[in-house]
Amino acid sequence: MSETQFLGLPLLEPAQAQKHVTVNEALSRLDGVSQLVLSDIGVTNPPTQISGAYGVGSGATNAWYGQDGRIPNRHLKRWQFYHPAHTTRSSRHYQHHTPQKSEWADW
Repeated sequence: MSETQFLGLPLLEPAQAQKHVTVNEALSRLDGVSQLVLSDIGVTNPPTQISGAYGVGSGATNAWYGQDGRIPNRHLKRWQFYHPAHTTRSSRHYQHHTPQKSEWADW
């Protein structure tokens, strides 16, 4: 499946069945990463109370194992992970952050 260059949003294919599934996935991704506000950064274990997006730290465990530096978004009762582009900017408690390898740094 083809994707957009910067956000990796899925593109519709010619003669694709169930186009609404692809469109809904793209909208869900866009909703999760645009105007990104992180509830917390450096988190290594999925929270029990889901309240927004997170910046996964190094050494993630359980459902986040192997997802260091990514942005998890809970959608349809499962985690979807997005790899932030080097141009990604986010805020958390009035502080601004940007991804640096598998960590999040102030900017």
